[in-house]
Amino acid sequence: MDYRADPPDRLTLLETFMPYPAARIMLLRGVVTAEDAEHLRAAFVRSLTADRFPLIVDLGSLEYADSTLLGLLLAARARTASTLSVPSVPPWTAA
Repeated sequence: MDYRADPPDRLTLLETFMPYPAARIMLLRGVVTAEDAEHLRAAFVRSLTADRFPLIVDLGSLEYADSTLLGLLLAARARTASTLSVPSVPPWTAA
């Protein structure tokens, strides 16, 4: 997939399911700001309540995220019994 087609100043959210090991994958790319909070909150709730599979949130394709994303990730983790993983570190966080 060529992800460069979307403008980087918008959030794009892609979700998929990986059958083995069973997990839901959510790829965020572009920019996350407070304007995206309700959309992301709904996506997290939908993915975490759909079944008992872990949710992996891939941040590797984000151009920018403000503290809104951190708050949403922490809230999502606090309200679920399933696993929430955030394995990728976006390039803009590197020192």
